[in-house]
Amino acid sequence: MEAEFLKPAEAFVQFLRKGCSTFHVVKECCESLSANGFKRINEKAQWGKSVEPMGKYFFTRNESSVVAIAVGGKYEPGNGYSIVAAHTDSPYLRLKPISKIQSNGYCQLGVETYGGGIWSSWFDRDLGLAGRIFVEEDGQIKSKLVNIDECIGIIPSLAIHLRDSSSKNAMEINNETMLPPIIHLTDDEEDKKESTPSYHDASLVSFLCDRLHVAPSSILDFELFLYDLNPARIGGLKREFVMGRGLDNLACSFCALEGFLQADKLQEERNVRVLVLYDNEEVGSRSLMGAGGTLLGDVFRAMSVSAEFERISRRRSLLLSCDMAHAIHPNFADKHEGRHQPKLNGGMVVKEHCKQRYATSAVTEAVMRKLCGERKVPMQQFVLRQDMNGGTTIGPIVSTKEGIYTLDCGLPQLAMHSIRETMGSKDVKNGIDFVQTFLEGYGELADTIRIDME
Repeated sequence: MEAEFLKPAEAFVQFLRKGCSTFHVVKECCESLSANGFKRINEKAQWGKSVEPMGKYFFTRNESSVVAIAVGGKYEPGNGYSIVAAHTDSPYLRLKPISKIQSNGYCQLGVETYGGGIWSSWFDRDLGLAGRIFVEEDGQIKSKLVNIDECIGIIPSLAIHLRDSSSKNAMEINNETMLPPIIHLTDDEEDKKESTPSYHDASLVSFLCDRLHVAPSSILDFELFLYDLNPARIGGLKREFVMGRGLDNLACSFCALEGFLQADKLQEERNVRVLVLYDNEEVGSRSLMGAGGTLLGDVFRAMSVSAEFERISRRRSLLLSCDMAHAIHPNFADKHEGRHQPKLNGGMVVKEHCKQRYATSAVTEAVMRKLCGERKVPMQQFVLRQDMNGGTTIGPIVSTKEGIYTLDCGLPQLAMHSIRETMGSKDVKNGIDFVQTFLEGYGELADTIRIDME
């Protein structure tokens, strides 16, 4: 594969390997932003008045979402925003508040499903544990990132010989009873020695404390997720694929971040360029750090000199909602509408839906067609079959809440929401180019859009 495509794909693979939880993803993003001259600001303090042309800033919320701002050199109050948004979360198995389960000589972890995962793909996988722990230190409540990158558990399949005749080939999964992984065998004598009941397995707590160098008594709470230890990699005979966990939506998060960092011509830019990576998209976005919250609106309000200028800025703005798309599957080609069949390595997919499950409009697609056509950046289209239901994105949520024209787009992939997904390795660069093209071009193009005018 050409070097120009291989290098971004290899960088993305490294990003995937480090992004074992939403918190680790945001940490990686923050480090990249800092390395590229962005100044961290505190959401708990007044920061809007300190923003100035050519300024670069970022902040996080809940350590699971991040916003970055690059102010154009020609920006004036009332100018628009060029916004790129994606989300940091993927389907996981999350530890329950009381996770300890003991039965039949096994210790297991009680888990709940986060998002709409293909949970059958989680069986017989080496599972690590990642997330964060809150501890009390020196009179302060602090969070500590956790990444146990070794196999601490597994969800074994039921042997085919023990299945009912009706379920020899496929077995319906009960998420409550069939997904708890086993982490060790129990010792009845040691169990009897425990003086007080514990929320979590003592061996697990001890293991975590040894890794983090904290006392068990200092732990206040867990927020931990299981993840697949099989590392992401570039594959295929011609190295045309990237396989790994969390492609939905870390691929779009990575491309949004890199396109944002690589976007040039900030000195001539009239708009404010904004990168927003939300959390909780996979569970509906209705959260403090999700697209249904105040995150983007708070940026508008902080930077506006008046309500009138804020209104004008919104009307001049455009949002790219970047979330993965369904590539045509060679074994299930009939699941796609016959004339809308996105292909791996074919570039960013523009997603449309007349019932507004996607927020793309003719206005926003016209903008991207012009910009991508001028730079020869590949672009594909997707609509659902009329006899099928699909998912939705943050696009309609943000567009409705903030009153911003939006284009829903995403890179094509296979096996969405499986524990291991597949995309095209060339599409990493295609995605970066798409975002960069938008950020460098929209500010100048915005005032040429003649709509709702005499």
